[in-house]
Amino acid sequence: MYQEALMLMLSLVLAFVGFVVAFYWRLAWGMVQACEEGCMPDPVPVAKAQSARSKERRRRGKDPFKGVKGKKMLEKLETARSVSSSSSSREPDTPMSPAPPSSPEVEQCIPEEPIEFPTIYSPLAPTQQLVEEARAREEQARGALERCEEMMHWEREAWRRREAEMQAQIHQLMYQVQAYAAFVSPTWYPIERGRRRRRDNDVDDDDDDVSELLVDAILKRPERIIRKRAAS
Repeated sequence: MYQEALMLMLSLVLAFVGFVVAFYWRLAWGMVQACEEGCMPDPVPVAKAQSARSKERRRRGKDPFKGVKGKKMLEKLETARSVSSSSSSREPDTPMSPAPPSSPEVEQCIPEEPIEFPTIYSPLAPTQQLVEEARAREEQARGALERCEEMMHWEREAWRRREAEMQAQIHQLMYQVQAYAAFVSPTWYPIERGRRRRRDNDVDDDDDDVSELLVDAILKRPERIIRKRAAS
């Protein structure tokens, strides 16, 4: 019975461990997915489609850089080209360029503290508590069993004492009956094995027959009593 309880407890503990591991794994996976979704860069805006007027102007052959806005745009493009050409001529060619610094949004998405994944040894504390509770219940059951054994021993001894007292009372009653039979029986004839020694000049009396029947009954001789009654 103790082994069955231990096996059942072990199966429950294993099921509990599997449930805890699955729960924490699901939680960690959800956190990783949320972090990945938050750390994704913003979508790059797509260039707007050209309007119908610009298409018509190109078809007509008009200069897009005509006017004040067109001149400013042309100046910006020229300055950008000059800066790019000067930087490319001054800096030597490197095999690999360093990675660009991370944006503040990506830094905010990265957790400062490491994620704590569940370990296999975490549910050992409840198993130890269950084992201690089982041991306490076993000790209580053992103490109750010992008390029951002591009570049964006391009752057995009491029954033995009562039986001895009853046997003593029965012997005392038998002795009293024998003494009463010896007192009632006549004293002028001897009794040997429940049988009277008769003489030639003796006469049978009813009292003598009754006394012989009483003596035979006391000495537990039923055959002689039956035979005596049949003869009479």
